[in-house]
Amino acid sequence: MLSTIYTIIAISIIVLIHELGHFIAARACGVNVEQFSIGFGKALASFKRKGIEYRIGWIPLGGYVKMRGENPKDEHTDEFDAFQSQVWWKKIIIALAGPLANLILATMLLIFSFAIPMHLEDSLPIVGKIESSALSMLLPNDHIQAVDGIEVRGWYDAISKLDRNQPTEVMILRGGQKTMLMLPNTLIDSLATKAYPMTEAIVGEVVVGLPAWKAGLKPADKILSVNGQAVSDWYAMRDAITANNHGTLLLEIERAGKRFSKSMSIENSIATDNQPRIGIMQHFPVTITRQIPFTEAISSGLSSAFGFSRDYFLALGKLIQKPRDFAKSIGTPVMVVSYTEQLKAKKGINHLLMFFAGLNLMIMIFNLLPIPVLDGGHVIFALWQAVSGKTISQKVQYELQRWAMKILLFLMVFAFYNDLSRLFTRFLNSGLN
Repeated sequence: MLSTIYTIIAISIIVLIHELGHFIAARACGVNVEQFSIGFGKALASFKRKGIEYRIGWIPLGGYVKMRGENPKDEHTDEFDAFQSQVWWKKIIIALAGPLANLILATMLLIFSFAIPMHLEDSLPIVGKIESSALSMLLPNDHIQAVDGIEVRGWYDAISKLDRNQPTEVMILRGGQKTMLMLPNTLIDSLATKAYPMTEAIVGEVVVGLPAWKAGLKPADKILSVNGQAVSDWYAMRDAITANNHGTLLLEIERAGKRFSKSMSIENSIATDNQPRIGIMQHFPVTITRQIPFTEAISSGLSSAFGFSRDYFLALGKLIQKPRDFAKSIGTPVMVVSYTEQLKAKKGINHLLMFFAGLNLMIMIFNLLPIPVLDGGHVIFALWQAVSGKTISQKVQYELQRWAMKILLFLMVFAFYNDLSRLFTRFLNSGLN
């Protein structure tokens, strides 16, 4: 219940910031704003100030800024303070101000998530398997205890302490005996890419909405076999799943001392370069708390905002090429609540902030799509006005927006049906064990 409340509050803030961007830009460009609403439908609360009605709708799934003459059917479209009567560049500023506000909020959330103490997950610093003869000085089961005299707690913690400019002293525990190795700096890249930590086939996280989640898998489940083939560690399990060509998997699982089997399908998503996936992530038994300087947090936040935006655009481009995958990827606040609960329980505030920053960026990108009624559609109309010297006729704009709205409403209904069916499937499968 708390996750639902948190999600509604978070989405409402995201919408508020987005619409506030439009509101400020519209007022700055001389456009008359008639209504500012968070949520749709009948108003739960409203008041008027300086001719503007501020309201909260009972459906917390969006919001809007109603500007004079914005609707092509509006009788005030030719007035000086109407949106439709503005020059093309003012229309673009107003349209882009909402997505820009989301970008700013996402960046601030990311900077804050890096600035506060962060809990990083890591594997045990024990050698699992080695795929390079150059690393013959290391053996499976070697336990790395210190690097250059500094105690290490995790595998990647140890890797991060290796010196790329000179040989590094590495203390290992082998067969109960401590041994000192001198690791040449030329082997650091090989160690980072060709050596793997010992890790059991234990589920750390189940990705909401994907096959393993729908089949009822849970964190801490231990996978014993894949299609009857016993797996000794996470890597063997991963290889068995990705090598599967049957489209379905039968996993033998151990949970709280009990063994049972789960059958599930495999998804090949164009967003992940058609790599088979069921939606589970590795368990990391070590947690390390770190805090970076604020200047570094700013740099990390800015680069992450750019990186996430780029990745979302690329993923969206791939999904559009394959509409079936696009349909499966559509989500609603129903899935957001489920994922929020998972993050809050396991990952902590940093990851929750990063998730809502990512949600901000997804809303930004969605609104930039060149679809009438969305911000991207208004930009296209304005660019047409800039190139041709005249606006698209009000009748054409109205028809395009009317059909676009019907399509978006259909997608919304489909997305809710999709998410509720996933939840129902998981509920049924979770109840079997």
